[in-house]
Amino acid sequence: MSSVCLALTGEGFPFYYELKIAFVAWLLSPYTKGSSLLYRKFVHPTLSSKEKEIDDCLVQAKDRSYDALVHFGKRGLNVAATAAVMAASKHSVTWIPISSADKTSKTSSGMD
Repeated sequence: MSSVCLALTGEGFPFYYELKIAFVAWLLSPYTKGSSLLYRKFVHPTLSSKEKEIDDCLVQAKDRSYDALVHFGKRGLNVAATAAVMAASKHSVTWIPISSADKTSKTSSGMD
């Protein structure tokens, strides 16, 4: 099991880190233009051949994300409305009107 882990992380491969650094330097170097070469030879042809499939997947993802947003938005509003009704029903306050005699006693005592 440990040999599999070593192989997957690259530690079991001799000079793995040195080769990785050399590869990244080749990709980034303006003299070798390695990244441009890889893009022109491999990435661009693959993307061009799969362009229609990629566009279809993007349209599907857009439609699904909109539907999910609407669905979860409705659920969120329902939960919020239910919580508001529950909170209002738990803390319902009965309003008692103050008589005119109580108002005059409060104002005359300075409790305004």
